[in-house]
Amino acid sequence: MNNQLFKLLLLIITATPLSAMAESVVLKDQVKKYIEEQPFDFEQMKNDAELINFNLAEKRRRFQVVDVDTFPTARELRISVIIHSLDVATTIYALENRDDVKEGNVILGPYPKVHEVILLKAFVLPFVHQNFEREQLVFMNWAGGVAVTNNLYIINRYD
Repeated sequence: MNNQLFKLLLLIITATPLSAMAESVVLKDQVKKYIEEQPFDFEQMKNDAELINFNLAEKRRRFQVVDVDTFPTARELRISVIIHSLDVATTIYALENRDDVKEGNVILGPYPKVHEVILLKAFVLPFVHQNFEREQLVFMNWAGGVAVTNNLYIINRYD
């Protein structure tokens, strides 16, 4: 009997605040009326229209050094960023955690600092993305994949 009384008391405690809140429920018609009364923000509409008409290829041309006929797709650019991020991460890991490992990049030298590895990619990758043809970037993605695979092999080899 006490268990049932406890459940009933718990139900009353829970339901009482809910019934008080029921009076403040907003009706669908009230929401619709509120939205219809809102003034138009013509400045925001203009900004939205500019974003809709935004052409990434045109923006890219402002920073080009070389004329590009076939731009890489968004997917290929995303893959490039992922592969080169993995390359940086595995390079840094190998250099910091393996004594016998040297960097193979002639620009960086055999024992670069972490910030040098990151800065090189940070400067070179945007240039590549803006000035390489689609086929060239696909080749660079494959080469980057080979570099990541090689880094993982070296990390595992010197484990």
